[in-house]
Amino acid sequence: MTAISDPAAGIAPIERSTGRATGRPGARPAAPDDLRPLVAGLVGELAASAGPVATAITPPPACYTSPLFFEAERDAVFGRTWLYLCHVSELPAAGDHLAVTVAGEPLVVTRGEDDAIRVLSALCRHRSYPLVVEDGNSRQLRCPYHYWAYGLDGCLVAAPTMEPGHPLAELRRTANLPSFPVEIFHGFVFTHLGGLGSPDGLGIPGSEPPPLAPTLAALEAELAGYRTEDLVVGHRLTLPDLPWNWKNMLENALEAYHTSFLHAGYHDTAPARLVRFLDFDPATDGAILRHAGLVRPDGGFLTDDGTAAFPILPHLRDEQRGRILYTAVPPLMFASLKPDSAMIMRILPDAVDRMTLTVTWLFPPATVAAPTFAAAMARQLAFFDIVNGQDMAANERMYRGLRARGAVRGPYSPQEATLPQFNAWLLRQMTSWLADGQPNPAGGHQGMDGAA
Repeated sequence: MTAISDPAAGIAPIERSTGRATGRPGARPAAPDDLRPLVAGLVGELAASAGPVATAITPPPACYTSPLFFEAERDAVFGRTWLYLCHVSELPAAGDHLAVTVAGEPLVVTRGEDDAIRVLSALCRHRSYPLVVEDGNSRQLRCPYHYWAYGLDGCLVAAPTMEPGHPLAELRRTANLPSFPVEIFHGFVFTHLGGLGSPDGLGIPGSEPPPLAPTLAALEAELAGYRTEDLVVGHRLTLPDLPWNWKNMLENALEAYHTSFLHAGYHDTAPARLVRFLDFDPATDGAILRHAGLVRPDGGFLTDDGTAAFPILPHLRDEQRGRILYTAVPPLMFASLKPDSAMIMRILPDAVDRMTLTVTWLFPPATVAAPTFAAAMARQLAFFDIVNGQDMAANERMYRGLRARGAVRGPYSPQEATLPQFNAWLLRQMTSWLADGQPNPAGGHQGMDGAA
C-alpha cells in the first residue's frame, strides 16, 4: 500500500489499497471528530454535483477512492440513515436469522418465537467475536469462540464458566445484545444504526431516529399495485468481494444512459428513450425513482421474445403494466419492479474499494409454486448473468479510472438525471454530519437490554 494525498479535496496523505482486499474492511484511520476537517473540502466540492442535471458535474474522484471519505460515510451515511436489510419472506419461520454486515458492523436479523422481527448487533458481549457468519435457523445465537449464547431477542442465556466472579444473573442484566429500531415498509425490513459512532457505542438513551415511512411517500404511491409485502423469494444470490466503491454500484443501477450501449440488444424492450424521471427533494424524499417504458404492455425484460417470463402481477394498474419502476432507497437498496416480478439489490459496503451485492427476486407465492417456475427462473438467470456481467466489468473499469491521476469531473446526460438527485441526497447527509458536533445525533439505539 502506498501513501498518497487528495490535494483537490484538502485531505491529508492517506493509504490507498492496491486493489486487493485488505482484510480489514472499515478500519478506522482517524477518530470521527477528527474526520470533519479532513473531508470538509471534499464535501464542499460535492455541491457542484447536486444541482440540475443540465449544470451538475460528476463528484470528485476522491469521493469514491479516499479511505477517509469512506470512513466519514460510516458515520454520516451508514450511521445516520435507515438501512435496507432484507424482505420479510427471507425470514418465514420462527428461529430464522439473516447475517448482514454494513460497513464493518456485523448485524443479525431474527424472527423470534413471538414472530417479531428484530435487528441485533452480531458481536458477542464478551470479546466482540462475530456471532453469525451464515444465514440459518436456530433457537439461539451462539458465539463459536467461548459459547456465550443469546436468545433471538438478544437476551443472554448462557456464559460458560464465568462464575463465581461474574454470576449469570448479573451478566443477564448487563450483557445482552444491543438491538436497533426496525421499520417494515411494504415487506422490506429497514434498521437504523444511530449511536454506533458515539464514545460508548450505545447512542443517546431514549432517542429515536425520525420515521422512515414519511420520506417514502412517493414510493408508497408507486408500490400499491405491486403488493410487495405479499411477495416471496424465488431466488437469491450473493456476489462478494466486488472491487469498487458502493456508490459506483448504486449509480450504475440508477442511470439509464449506459443501457443503450453497454446492454445493446438486451435492454431494447425497455429503451432509455422511454425513461421518465420523477421529482426528488433531498430534504424530504428518501427514495429516488424513474420509470422505464416497455415497448409493449405486459412486456418482459431479459427474455428471448420480449414477453414476460412469469405471470403478470394481478393487482397492477394499467400504466404499471407498461413500464418498469426503478427505485433506490439509499444507501443500501435498489429495486427493479417489472410487470411480472421484483428484483431487489442490497448494496453492502465492505471498504472504500470493496462491496458485496445480494440480489433477491420476489414473486407471488403461486408463481413460485408453479411447476414451470424453475425453468423460467433458470432462463432469467442466464440473461441476468450476461447483463450483470457487463455491469460488473464496467464498474470495475470505472473504479480503475477514478483512481487514475488523470480522473476528471464531467457533465451529465439528461438520461442520468437520477445521479444529481443521488448526489443531493449524499450531500445532505454529509453536510448535516459536518455541521453536527456528535457523530450520530439521531440515536435510536435501544441499549444493552436486548429489548426490541
